[in-house]
Amino acid sequence: MNKENINQLMVLQIPDDLTLTDVHIPDGSPSPCTSSSTISVANSAEGSASSNFSNISEEFVIVPTENRSISFYGAENIWTQDYEKQFPEFDLKTLLHVVPHGGKILSFYSENKRLTESLRNKLVDLIITHVYSYILKHRLTHAQYNILCSKIIGLFPNESPQTYYYSGKRINNLAVSAKGKLVNKAHNILHQSPDKVYVRKRKIPHNEFEVLKKRTINKEESDAVTWLKHHREPWDEVLQYWKSTFKLRQEAEHVKVSDLLVSWPILSDPRGTSLIDSDFSTLYPHIELSILQNWDLFFEKILALRKKEIDETRDPLLQDIIERLKSKETLTADSIVALQIVSLPHIFPPKGRSRSGKEHWKYTTNESVEGIIVHATTPGDIERKVQTQLEKAASRKIHKEVQPYLIVEGPQLSDIRNTYVVIDKIHFHAESTLKGFDILFKSFFALNIKYPVQSEHIWYAIQSIFFNIPVPDNKITGNITDLIKIHLND
Repeated sequence: MNKENINQLMVLQIPDDLTLTDVHIPDGSPSPCTSSSTISVANSAEGSASSNFSNISEEFVIVPTENRSISFYGAENIWTQDYEKQFPEFDLKTLLHVVPHGGKILSFYSENKRLTESLRNKLVDLIITHVYSYILKHRLTHAQYNILCSKIIGLFPNESPQTYYYSGKRINNLAVSAKGKLVNKAHNILHQSPDKVYVRKRKIPHNEFEVLKKRTINKEESDAVTWLKHHREPWDEVLQYWKSTFKLRQEAEHVKVSDLLVSWPILSDPRGTSLIDSDFSTLYPHIELSILQNWDLFFEKILALRKKEIDETRDPLLQDIIERLKSKETLTADSIVALQIVSLPHIFPPKGRSRSGKEHWKYTTNESVEGIIVHATTPGDIERKVQTQLEKAASRKIHKEVQPYLIVEGPQLSDIRNTYVVIDKIHFHAESTLKGFDILFKSFFALNIKYPVQSEHIWYAIQSIFFNIPVPDNKITGNITDLIKIHLND
């Protein structure tokens, strides 16, 4: 970024009704147009200000006083501080008044007290572009990301800091890299830039990735595990031994669901859903009925939160679902819930992509839906749908595992007749679609497995809204920030 580009970036159109403002030139920074540190500019009906403007170099930005905040630097001062060597100081509000589209961001937030996902992306794009020359040669530090993030939250206090920056930390003795829109944009702009200068990566101490030793299993737990592998009756004893091995399942790390079923074959019993219910109740007692009791209220608030977006949607499937839901009296309870579940990723589409090494996966809305619920038109179609899910996962370059999901069976979504919870190749019949969804959510906690990445934003919202289970900082996105504003007890 050269000096001329900075001048263009910082030029502000002076409004016609400007009556009095100051152009501030920091002490010790000589001006090409005056030796004074302050120029008063008056704009009267007679045009008395014209002579004052004639000598003002474009190297200075004239900003109305009410648009200034804590600090503001003219382009000349930025350049004399050596813009490429020092981390740029700037006032975000001033920057947004100056650059294209910045005013739209400010006005939308002023009217709605929130930003849309597209405006968040535009905001981050403007900020990272502004510090482009610096990040070409310097790795942004934790402190510098925090500075940029604090500027955003200072100007837009209803935004979530984690949307823009989440510092790296250690989880289960493994390093988790920094994330957020600022980090992603800085990475992308460098990756795509023809001017990039690669910064040497930090070396990670060898011992940072040492795996914690597993604790020794006591005899009581070992006996219970053995018993569960060889018995399915009496069921009262199954439940007793299952509860006594709860800690083992919570401490285990199952990369694949199939691994878990090898360790706990009792789960393949048709009554296995009661074991999932049991573990979740142990984890979160007294709130296990929240989805069953509050689902209707939750969906009403979803529709209210995104009414404008839903009314203006061009998504034909979402339009069709919303129209069908307006005639609830013609639908069964299972069909209503199935339609509502399918609509969630359409109302809150997935954002971003998942990366692993050099590979990445940018998932679609349909893939997000299939991470939660799949529709089979006939009973004979169910096995084919299960196999298709496995084949799709196997064809991906990353995230080849298939996490638990629902299959709803019926000629169409408005005529659902059976619901199944699918865990690997096993499918449990659920008494209702809502109960199936309830068991599906609980399975991730009871079995200590991850959400499917393509629909995790929906699941994180469910865990926060229904059960008040905190969402990890590095998983809070703009979509989740909007969703978790829903409170069921209002």
